Amino acid sequence: MAKNIFTISPISYGDPCHDLYFHVKSPDNVIRMCLPPPEPTDEQVEQHNKATINYLKQLLPVAWSHNSLTTLKLIFNLNSFDGPGEKDFPAAFYAAASWLHHNHPKTLLCNIPSFASSGSFYLSIARLWDLVEILYGLLLEQGQESAAQTLYRDTHYKLLHDRVMEFLAEQLKSDIDKLKQHRLKMELESEDNDKLLLVSQAAKCCTPSSPEQVQATRAVLLSESLGRILFPQESDQSEEWERLRKEFLEPLTEYVKDKDVGEAAEIQWKAMMENMYQGENKFKDCLAVCNITYEMTASSITELAASLGILVSELSEEPAWKGKVITLGPLPDKLPLLHSIQGSDLKSRYDFVISTCSNRYNEGVDFDQVCDLILEVAVNNNLKAEQMIKKVFVVTDSVRFGGSTSWKTLYEAKRSNFKEQGYGDDAMPHILFWNIWDFGGFMPRVEEPHPGVTLLRGNSKTLIKSFLDNGGEIDRHQLLEAAIADKEYQTLSVVD
Repeated sequence: MAKNIFTISPISYGDPCHDLYFHVKSPDNVIRMCLPPPEPTDEQVEQHNKATINYLKQLLPVAWSHNSLTTLKLIFNLNSFDGPGEKDFPAAFYAAASWLHHNHPKTLLCNIPSFASSGSFYLSIARLWDLVEILYGLLLEQGQESAAQTLYRDTHYKLLHDRVMEFLAEQLKSDIDKLKQHRLKMELESEDNDKLLLVSQAAKCCTPSSPEQVQATRAVLLSESLGRILFPQESDQSEEWERLRKEFLEPLTEYVKDKDVGEAAEIQWKAMMENMYQGENKFKDCLAVCNITYEMTASSITELAASLGILVSELSEEPAWKGKVITLGPLPDKLPLLHSIQGSDLKSRYDFVISTCSNRYNEGVDFDQVCDLILEVAVNNNLKAEQMIKKVFVVTDSVRFGGSTSWKTLYEAKRSNFKEQGYGDDAMPHILFWNIWDFGGFMPRVEEPHPGVTLLRGNSKTLIKSFLDNGGEIDRHQLLEAAIADKEYQTLSVVD
Protein backbone atom coordinates (compact mmCIF):
# COMPACT_ATOMS: atom_id res chain seq x y z
CA MET A 1 0.00 0.00 0.00
CA ALA A 2 1.31 3.45 -0.91
CA LYS A 3 2.38 5.67 1.94
CA ASN A 4 -0.17 8.28 2.94
CA ILE A 5 1.78 11.53 2.59
CA PHE A 6 -0.97 13.40 4.41
CA THR A 7 -0.35 11.69 7.76
CA ILE A 8 0.32 14.32 10.44
CA SER A 9 3.04 13.09 12.81
CA PRO A 10 5.51 15.98 13.02
CA ILE A 11 8.66 15.83 15.10
CA SER A 12 9.10 19.04 17.07
CA TYR A 13 12.06 21.27 16.26
CA GLY A 14 12.18 22.35 19.91
CA ASP A 15 10.77 25.77 19.03
CA PRO A 16 6.96 26.03 18.76
CA CYS A 17 7.22 28.89 16.25
CA HIS A 18 9.38 26.71 14.00
CA ASP A 19 6.83 23.92 14.39
CA LEU A 20 4.04 26.30 13.42
CA TYR A 21 5.81 27.49 10.28
CA PHE A 22 7.27 24.23 8.99
CA HIS A 23 4.67 21.66 10.08
CA VAL A 24 1.37 23.42 9.38
CA LYS A 25 1.10 22.99 5.61
CA SER A 26 -1.81 22.94 3.20
CA PRO A 27 -2.47 19.77 1.17
CA ASP A 28 -1.14 21.56 -1.92
CA ASN A 29 2.19 22.25 -0.22
CA VAL A 30 2.42 18.61 0.86
CA ILE A 31 1.79 17.49 -2.72
CA ARG A 32 4.42 19.87 -4.13
CA MET A 33 7.07 18.26 -1.95
CA CYS A 34 6.58 14.92 -3.70
CA LEU A 35 7.95 13.80 -7.06
CA PRO A 36 5.93 12.68 -8.85
CA PRO A 37 3.04 14.52 -7.19
CA PRO A 38 0.23 12.21 -6.07
CA GLU A 39 -3.45 12.60 -6.78
CA PRO A 40 -5.07 12.72 -3.34
CA THR A 41 -8.66 11.76 -2.77
CA ASP A 42 -11.13 14.23 -1.30
CA GLU A 43 -11.21 12.08 1.82
CA GLN A 44 -7.42 12.31 2.21
CA VAL A 45 -7.49 16.08 1.85
CA GLU A 46 -10.30 16.37 4.40
CA GLN A 47 -8.44 14.13 6.85
CA HIS A 48 -5.27 16.16 6.37
CA ASN A 49 -7.05 19.44 7.01
CA LYS A 50 -8.77 18.11 10.12
CA ALA A 51 -5.59 16.63 11.59
CA THR A 52 -3.51 19.70 10.75
CA ILE A 53 -6.02 22.13 12.25
CA ASN A 54 -6.25 20.04 15.43
CA TYR A 55 -2.45 20.13 15.64
CA LEU A 56 -2.54 23.89 15.02
CA LYS A 57 -5.02 24.47 17.85
CA GLN A 58 -2.76 22.57 20.26
CA LEU A 59 0.30 24.46 19.08
CA LEU A 60 -1.02 28.04 19.10
CA PRO A 61 -1.10 28.64 22.89
CA VAL A 62 2.39 27.18 23.27
CA ALA A 63 3.78 29.30 20.42
CA TRP A 64 2.00 32.40 21.73
CA SER A 65 3.60 31.96 25.15
CA HIS A 66 6.98 31.50 23.46
CA ASN A 67 6.78 34.57 21.17
CA SER A 68 3.39 36.21 20.72
CA LEU A 69 4.34 38.66 17.95
CA THR A 70 6.08 36.04 15.82
CA THR A 71 3.09 33.73 16.32
CA LEU A 72 0.72 36.49 15.19
CA LYS A 73 2.79 37.02 12.04
CA LEU A 74 2.83 33.28 11.38
CA ILE A 75 -0.96 33.16 11.75
CA PHE A 76 -1.28 35.70 8.94
CA ASN A 77 1.40 33.85 6.98
CA LEU A 78 -0.93 30.84 6.88
CA ASN A 79 -3.03 32.86 4.48
CA SER A 80 -0.19 34.11 2.27
CA PHE A 81 -1.36 33.61 -1.27
CA ASP A 82 0.77 35.61 -3.66
CA GLY A 83 4.27 34.70 -4.72
CA PRO A 84 6.74 31.86 -4.16
CA GLY A 85 6.63 30.14 -0.81
CA GLU A 86 2.96 30.85 -0.31
CA LYS A 87 1.18 28.92 2.45
CA ASP A 88 -2.30 29.53 0.98
CA PHE A 89 -4.05 27.56 3.72
CA PRO A 90 -7.22 29.59 4.45
CA ALA A 91 -8.84 26.83 6.53
CA ALA A 92 -5.92 26.95 8.96
CA PHE A 93 -5.93 30.75 8.93
CA TYR A 94 -9.63 30.91 9.80
CA ALA A 95 -9.12 28.39 12.61
CA ALA A 96 -6.25 30.47 13.97
CA ALA A 97 -8.31 33.67 13.66
CA SER A 98 -11.08 31.97 15.64
CA TRP A 99 -8.53 31.07 18.30
CA LEU A 100 -7.42 34.71 18.39
CA HIS A 101 -11.01 35.88 18.77
CA HIS A 102 -11.62 33.59 21.74
CA ASN A 103 -8.25 34.10 23.44
CA HIS A 104 -6.90 37.49 22.33
CA PRO A 105 -9.91 39.41 20.97
CA LYS A 106 -8.32 42.84 21.30
CA THR A 107 -5.37 41.76 19.18
CA LEU A 108 -7.68 40.56 16.42
CA LEU A 109 -9.65 43.82 16.55
CA CYS A 110 -6.48 45.90 16.51
CA ASN A 111 -5.18 44.19 13.38
CA ILE A 112 -8.28 44.45 11.21
CA PRO A 113 -6.61 47.21 9.10
CA SER A 114 -4.00 44.64 8.05
CA PHE A 115 -6.68 43.02 5.90
CA ALA A 116 -5.75 45.12 2.84
CA SER A 117 -3.23 47.31 4.68
CA SER A 118 -1.75 48.60 1.41
CA GLY A 119 -5.06 49.24 -0.28
CA SER A 120 -4.25 46.51 -2.77
CA PHE A 121 -5.49 42.93 -2.97
CA TYR A 122 -2.08 41.87 -4.25
CA LEU A 123 0.07 43.50 -1.59
CA SER A 124 -1.91 42.66 1.53
CA ILE A 125 -1.22 39.78 3.89
CA ALA A 126 -4.95 39.00 4.09
CA ARG A 127 -7.99 39.60 1.93
CA LEU A 128 -10.92 41.77 2.91
CA TRP A 129 -13.13 38.81 2.14
CA ASP A 130 -11.38 36.90 4.92
CA LEU A 131 -13.09 39.17 7.43
CA VAL A 132 -16.46 37.98 6.16
CA GLU A 133 -15.31 34.36 6.35
CA ILE A 134 -14.08 34.82 9.93
CA LEU A 135 -17.41 36.31 11.03
CA TYR A 136 -19.31 33.54 9.24
CA GLY A 137 -17.08 30.82 10.70
CA LEU A 138 -17.68 32.09 14.23
CA LEU A 139 -21.43 31.85 13.61
CA LEU A 140 -21.12 28.27 12.38
CA GLU A 141 -19.13 27.35 15.49
CA GLN A 142 -22.17 28.35 17.55
CA GLY A 143 -24.59 26.54 15.25
CA GLN A 144 -26.09 29.82 14.08
CA GLU A 145 -27.19 30.57 10.52
CA SER A 146 -27.53 34.32 11.04
CA ALA A 147 -25.80 36.99 13.09
CA ALA A 148 -29.12 38.52 14.14
CA GLN A 149 -29.34 36.69 17.48
CA THR A 150 -25.60 36.38 18.10
CA LEU A 151 -25.16 40.16 17.94
CA TYR A 152 -27.42 40.47 20.97
CA ARG A 153 -26.08 37.53 22.97
CA ASP A 154 -22.32 37.65 22.33
CA THR A 155 -20.65 40.99 23.13
CA HIS A 156 -17.25 39.86 21.81
CA TYR A 157 -18.80 38.85 18.49
CA LYS A 158 -20.69 42.14 18.30
CA LEU A 159 -17.49 44.14 18.86
CA LEU A 160 -15.74 42.24 16.06
CA HIS A 161 -18.75 42.42 13.74
CA ASP A 162 -19.20 46.17 14.25
CA ARG A 163 -15.50 46.88 13.70
CA VAL A 164 -15.40 44.79 10.52
CA MET A 165 -18.44 46.58 9.11
CA GLU A 166 -16.99 49.98 10.00
CA PHE A 167 -13.74 49.03 8.30
CA LEU A 168 -15.47 47.82 5.14
CA ALA A 169 -17.54 51.00 5.04
CA GLU A 170 -14.37 53.07 5.40
CA GLN A 171 -12.82 51.17 2.50
CA LEU A 172 -15.86 51.77 0.29
CA LYS A 173 -15.90 55.49 1.08
CA SER A 174 -12.18 55.77 0.40
CA ASP A 175 -12.51 53.89 -2.88
CA ILE A 176 -15.28 56.16 -4.13
CA ASP A 177 -13.26 59.23 -3.18
CA LYS A 178 -10.32 57.91 -5.20
CA LEU A 179 -12.52 57.29 -8.21
CA LYS A 180 -14.08 60.73 -8.03
CA GLN A 181 -10.72 62.45 -7.70
CA HIS A 182 -9.04 60.35 -10.43
CA ARG A 183 -6.31 59.20 -8.08
CA LEU A 184 -6.11 55.64 -9.29
CA LYS A 185 -2.49 55.46 -10.40
CA MET A 186 0.83 53.96 -9.51
CA GLU A 187 2.52 55.74 -6.65
CA LEU A 188 5.93 55.87 -8.31
CA GLU A 189 7.37 58.04 -5.59
CA SER A 190 7.15 55.25 -3.03
CA GLU A 191 10.38 54.08 -1.50
CA ASP A 192 10.61 50.75 -3.28
CA ASN A 193 8.45 51.44 -6.35
CA ASP A 194 6.13 48.56 -5.66
CA LYS A 195 3.26 50.24 -3.78
CA LEU A 196 0.11 50.61 -5.82
CA LEU A 197 -2.58 53.17 -5.06
CA LEU A 198 -5.66 51.15 -5.93
CA VAL A 199 -9.22 50.58 -4.88
CA SER A 200 -9.66 47.83 -2.32
CA GLN A 201 -11.70 44.67 -2.73
CA ALA A 202 -14.52 45.99 -0.54
CA ALA A 203 -16.96 46.20 -3.45
CA LYS A 204 -16.30 42.58 -4.38
CA CYS A 205 -17.09 41.55 -0.80
CA CYS A 206 -20.53 43.07 -1.26
CA THR A 207 -21.14 41.47 -4.65
CA PRO A 208 -20.47 37.75 -4.05
CA SER A 209 -20.13 35.51 -7.09
CA SER A 210 -20.89 32.06 -5.66
CA PRO A 211 -23.78 30.58 -3.67
CA GLU A 212 -21.44 29.95 -0.73
CA GLN A 213 -20.35 33.58 -0.68
CA VAL A 214 -23.94 34.78 -0.97
CA GLN A 215 -24.84 32.65 2.03
CA ALA A 216 -21.92 34.05 4.05
CA THR A 217 -22.75 37.70 3.31
CA ARG A 218 -26.40 37.15 4.20
CA ALA A 219 -25.53 35.33 7.42
CA VAL A 220 -23.31 38.15 8.70
CA LEU A 221 -25.89 40.78 7.63
CA LEU A 222 -23.33 42.49 5.40
CA SER A 223 -25.60 44.61 3.21
CA GLU A 224 -27.86 45.71 6.07
CA SER A 225 -24.92 46.65 8.30
CA LEU A 226 -23.08 48.61 5.60
CA GLY A 227 -26.29 50.32 4.52
CA ARG A 228 -26.91 51.61 8.04
CA ILE A 229 -23.35 52.91 8.38
CA LEU A 230 -23.18 54.59 4.96
CA PHE A 231 -26.75 55.95 4.98
CA PRO A 232 -27.66 56.42 8.64
CA GLN A 233 -30.68 58.60 7.91
CA GLU A 234 -32.45 55.94 5.87
CA SER A 235 -34.90 53.64 7.61
CA ASP A 236 -35.89 51.33 4.77
CA GLN A 237 -33.32 48.54 4.44
CA SER A 238 -34.17 47.86 0.79
CA GLU A 239 -33.58 51.52 -0.04
CA GLU A 240 -30.30 51.46 1.88
CA TRP A 241 -29.12 48.49 -0.17
CA GLU A 242 -30.23 50.06 -3.47
CA ARG A 243 -28.26 53.23 -2.72
CA LEU A 244 -25.27 51.17 -1.63
CA ARG A 245 -25.41 49.20 -4.89
CA LYS A 246 -25.79 52.21 -7.21
CA GLU A 247 -23.55 54.75 -5.50
CA PHE A 248 -20.75 52.50 -4.27
CA LEU A 249 -20.73 49.00 -5.70
CA GLU A 250 -21.49 49.46 -9.39
CA PRO A 251 -18.69 51.94 -10.21
CA LEU A 252 -16.16 50.07 -8.07
CA THR A 253 -17.04 46.67 -9.48
CA GLU A 254 -16.73 47.97 -13.04
CA TYR A 255 -13.32 49.45 -12.25
CA VAL A 256 -12.03 46.23 -10.71
CA LYS A 257 -13.23 44.23 -13.74
CA ASP A 258 -11.45 46.55 -16.17
CA LYS A 259 -8.08 46.56 -14.43
CA ASP A 260 -5.44 43.86 -14.42
CA VAL A 261 -3.06 45.12 -11.79
CA GLY A 262 -0.05 43.22 -10.53
CA GLU A 263 3.11 43.79 -8.59
CA ALA A 264 6.34 44.07 -10.56
CA ALA A 265 9.80 43.88 -9.00
CA GLU A 266 13.29 43.32 -10.36
CA ILE A 267 16.76 43.18 -8.88
CA GLN A 268 18.53 46.54 -9.06
CA TRP A 269 21.92 45.14 -9.88
CA LYS A 270 24.15 48.16 -9.54
CA ALA A 271 22.59 49.33 -6.29
CA MET A 272 22.88 45.85 -4.83
CA MET A 273 26.53 45.48 -5.82
CA GLU A 274 27.40 48.88 -4.36
CA ASN A 275 25.67 47.95 -1.14
CA MET A 276 27.56 44.65 -0.97
CA TYR A 277 30.91 46.33 -1.56
CA GLN A 278 30.27 49.08 0.99
CA GLY A 279 29.46 46.61 3.76
CA GLU A 280 31.30 43.54 4.93
CA ASN A 281 31.93 41.32 1.91
CA LYS A 282 30.58 38.01 3.13
CA PHE A 283 31.12 36.39 -0.27
CA LYS A 284 34.84 37.09 -0.63
CA ASP A 285 35.80 33.41 -0.42
CA CYS A 286 32.82 31.84 -2.19
CA LEU A 287 32.25 30.09 -5.51
CA ALA A 288 29.05 29.38 -7.44
CA VAL A 289 28.07 26.33 -9.45
CA CYS A 290 25.30 27.14 -11.94
CA ASN A 291 23.37 24.25 -13.40
CA ILE A 292 20.52 25.46 -15.59
CA THR A 293 18.68 22.54 -17.13
CA TYR A 294 16.64 22.50 -20.31
CA GLU A 295 13.35 22.72 -18.40
CA MET A 296 14.54 25.76 -16.50
CA THR A 297 15.88 27.68 -19.50
CA ALA A 298 12.48 29.02 -20.53
CA SER A 299 11.44 30.11 -17.04
CA SER A 300 11.90 33.31 -15.07
CA ILE A 301 14.16 31.67 -12.50
CA THR A 302 16.90 31.38 -15.12
CA GLU A 303 17.60 35.03 -14.40
CA LEU A 304 17.94 34.29 -10.69
CA ALA A 305 20.42 31.45 -11.24
CA ALA A 306 22.57 33.49 -13.62
CA SER A 307 22.44 36.59 -11.42
CA LEU A 308 23.53 34.71 -8.32
CA GLY A 309 26.36 33.09 -10.26
CA ILE A 310 27.61 36.45 -11.53
CA LEU A 311 27.20 38.10 -8.13
CA VAL A 312 29.24 35.50 -6.27
CA SER A 313 31.94 35.51 -8.95
CA GLU A 314 32.36 39.29 -8.78
CA LEU A 315 32.48 39.40 -4.98
CA SER A 316 35.08 36.63 -4.71
CA GLU A 317 38.51 38.16 -3.97
CA GLU A 318 41.04 35.37 -4.56
CA PRO A 319 42.35 35.61 -8.18
CA ALA A 320 41.97 31.86 -8.72
CA TRP A 321 38.22 32.15 -8.11
CA LYS A 322 37.28 35.75 -8.89
CA GLY A 323 35.08 36.22 -11.94
CA LYS A 324 34.59 32.49 -12.33
CA VAL A 325 31.76 30.00 -12.21
CA ILE A 326 31.51 26.22 -12.40
CA THR A 327 29.18 24.62 -14.93
CA LEU A 328 28.56 21.13 -16.26
CA GLY A 329 30.54 20.26 -19.36
CA PRO A 330 29.27 18.71 -22.60
CA LEU A 331 28.39 15.12 -23.32
CA PRO A 332 29.49 12.42 -22.94
CA ASP A 333 31.46 13.08 -19.73
CA LYS A 334 29.40 16.00 -18.38
CA LEU A 335 32.27 16.86 -16.04
CA PRO A 336 32.13 20.18 -14.14
CA LEU A 337 34.22 22.96 -15.69
CA LEU A 338 35.55 26.22 -14.24
CA HIS A 339 34.84 29.18 -16.56
CA SER A 340 36.02 32.78 -16.51
CA ILE A 341 32.86 34.80 -17.11
CA GLN A 342 33.23 36.83 -20.30
CA GLY A 343 31.66 40.22 -21.03
CA SER A 344 32.21 43.94 -20.46
CA ASP A 345 28.75 44.68 -19.07
CA LEU A 346 26.06 42.90 -17.10
CA LYS A 347 24.05 41.87 -20.16
CA SER A 348 26.98 40.26 -21.92
CA ARG A 349 28.06 38.47 -18.73
CA TYR A 350 24.49 37.32 -18.20
CA ASP A 351 24.28 35.99 -21.77
CA PHE A 352 27.58 34.16 -21.27
CA VAL A 353 26.40 32.47 -18.08
CA ILE A 354 23.09 31.48 -19.66
CA SER A 355 24.75 29.96 -22.72
CA THR A 356 27.52 28.26 -20.75
CA CYS A 357 25.54 27.03 -17.77
CA SER A 358 22.55 25.63 -19.64
CA ASN A 359 22.50 21.89 -20.18
CA ARG A 360 19.92 20.14 -22.33
CA TYR A 361 20.27 16.69 -20.82
CA ASN A 362 18.65 17.52 -17.47
CA GLU A 363 21.61 16.30 -15.47
CA GLY A 364 22.11 16.89 -11.75
CA VAL A 365 25.30 18.16 -10.11
CA ASP A 366 27.79 15.53 -8.97
CA PHE A 367 29.11 16.41 -5.51
CA ASP A 368 32.21 14.25 -5.94
CA GLN A 369 33.25 15.84 -9.22
CA VAL A 370 32.71 19.42 -8.06
CA CYS A 371 34.92 18.87 -5.01
CA ASP A 372 37.58 17.17 -7.15
CA LEU A 373 37.62 20.16 -9.53
CA ILE A 374 38.01 22.67 -6.68
CA LEU A 375 40.87 20.67 -5.19
CA GLU A 376 42.52 20.34 -8.61
CA VAL A 377 42.39 24.12 -9.19
CA ALA A 378 43.80 24.77 -5.72
CA VAL A 379 46.70 22.35 -6.21
CA ASN A 380 47.51 23.59 -9.74
CA ASN A 381 47.60 27.21 -8.51
CA ASN A 382 49.62 26.35 -5.39
CA LEU A 383 46.96 27.93 -3.21
CA LYS A 384 47.50 28.04 0.53
CA ALA A 385 44.85 26.89 2.98
CA GLU A 386 43.73 30.48 3.61
CA GLN A 387 43.16 30.93 -0.14
CA MET A 388 40.84 27.95 -0.36
CA ILE A 389 37.16 28.47 -1.09
CA LYS A 390 35.13 28.44 2.13
CA LYS A 391 31.63 28.10 0.64
CA VAL A 392 30.31 26.61 -2.59
CA PHE A 393 26.79 27.51 -3.72
CA VAL A 394 25.26 25.04 -6.15
CA VAL A 395 22.37 26.94 -7.77
CA THR A 396 20.21 24.58 -9.76
CA ASP A 397 16.72 23.40 -10.58
CA SER A 398 17.69 19.75 -10.40
CA VAL A 399 16.37 17.61 -7.57
CA ARG A 400 19.27 15.15 -7.84
CA PHE A 401 22.20 15.83 -5.55
CA GLY A 402 25.12 13.51 -4.99
CA GLY A 403 23.64 10.15 -5.94
CA SER A 404 22.58 7.48 -3.45
CA THR A 405 25.63 7.59 -1.16
CA SER A 406 25.02 9.19 2.23
CA TRP A 407 26.11 12.79 2.71
CA LYS A 408 28.31 11.79 5.63
CA THR A 409 30.21 9.28 3.51
CA LEU A 410 30.57 11.70 0.58
CA TYR A 411 31.64 14.69 2.65
CA GLU A 412 34.08 12.85 4.88
CA ALA A 413 35.71 11.17 1.86
CA LYS A 414 36.27 14.55 0.21
CA ARG A 415 37.54 16.01 3.49
CA SER A 416 40.17 13.25 3.55
CA ASN A 417 41.21 14.13 -0.02
CA PHE A 418 41.72 17.77 0.93
CA LYS A 419 43.71 16.76 4.00
CA GLU A 420 45.92 14.45 1.92
CA GLN A 421 46.85 17.44 -0.26
CA GLY A 422 48.00 19.36 2.81
CA TYR A 423 44.99 21.62 3.28
CA GLY A 424 44.17 20.60 6.83
CA ASP A 425 41.16 19.01 8.41
CA ASP A 426 38.94 22.09 8.13
CA ALA A 427 39.76 23.15 4.54
CA MET A 428 36.83 21.34 2.97
CA PRO A 429 34.35 24.06 1.89
CA HIS A 430 30.77 24.21 3.10
CA ILE A 431 28.43 23.14 0.29
CA LEU A 432 24.99 24.69 -0.15
CA PHE A 433 22.78 22.95 -2.70
CA TRP A 434 20.05 25.44 -3.57
CA ASN A 435 17.22 24.05 -5.65
CA ILE A 436 15.51 27.21 -6.90
CA TRP A 437 13.01 25.32 -9.02
CA ASP A 438 9.71 26.69 -7.75
CA PHE A 439 7.06 25.42 -10.13
CA GLY A 440 3.77 25.76 -8.29
CA GLY A 441 5.13 27.78 -5.38
CA PHE A 442 7.19 25.52 -3.14
CA MET A 443 7.29 26.49 0.50
CA PRO A 444 11.02 27.09 1.18
CA ARG A 445 12.69 24.51 3.38
CA VAL A 446 16.21 23.79 4.57
CA GLU A 447 17.99 20.82 6.09
CA GLU A 448 21.54 19.95 7.08
CA PRO A 449 22.04 16.22 6.45
CA HIS A 450 25.66 16.46 7.63
CA PRO A 451 27.82 19.27 9.05
CA GLY A 452 29.20 21.13 6.05
CA VAL A 453 26.27 20.31 3.76
CA THR A 454 23.09 22.40 3.50
CA LEU A 455 20.12 21.60 1.26
CA LEU A 456 17.85 24.55 0.47
CA ARG A 457 14.76 24.60 -1.71
CA GLY A 458 12.49 27.41 -2.88
CA ASN A 459 12.90 31.05 -3.82
CA SER A 460 11.31 34.33 -2.88
CA LYS A 461 12.33 37.96 -2.64
CA THR A 462 12.74 37.76 1.13
CA LEU A 463 14.63 34.45 0.95
CA ILE A 464 17.11 35.91 -1.55
CA LYS A 465 17.54 38.98 0.66
CA SER A 466 18.23 36.76 3.67
CA PHE A 467 20.75 34.76 1.62
CA LEU A 468 22.60 37.94 0.61
CA ASP A 469 22.44 39.57 4.05
CA ASN A 470 23.83 36.48 5.78
CA GLY A 471 26.55 35.59 3.31
CA GLY A 472 24.79 32.44 2.18
CA GLU A 473 24.21 31.16 5.71
CA ILE A 474 20.67 29.81 5.81
CA ASP A 475 18.95 27.86 8.58
CA ARG A 476 15.39 27.25 9.73
CA HIS A 477 15.24 30.43 11.80
CA GLN A 478 16.35 32.57 8.85
CA LEU A 479 13.78 30.91 6.58
CA LEU A 480 11.06 31.67 9.11
CA GLU A 481 12.20 35.28 9.49
CA ALA A 482 12.34 35.69 5.71
CA ALA A 483 8.75 34.46 5.41
CA ILE A 484 7.46 37.24 7.69
CA ALA A 485 9.91 39.97 6.69
CA ASP A 486 7.69 41.91 4.26
CA LYS A 487 6.64 45.33 5.48
CA GLU A 488 2.98 44.28 5.66
CA TYR A 489 3.83 41.93 8.54
CA GLN A 490 5.46 44.78 10.44
CA THR A 491 2.09 46.51 10.85
CA LEU A 492 0.83 43.68 13.06
CA SER A 493 0.80 44.20 16.83
CA VAL A 494 -0.10 42.30 19.98
CA VAL A 495 -2.26 44.11 22.55
CA ASP A 496 -3.61 41.34 24.82
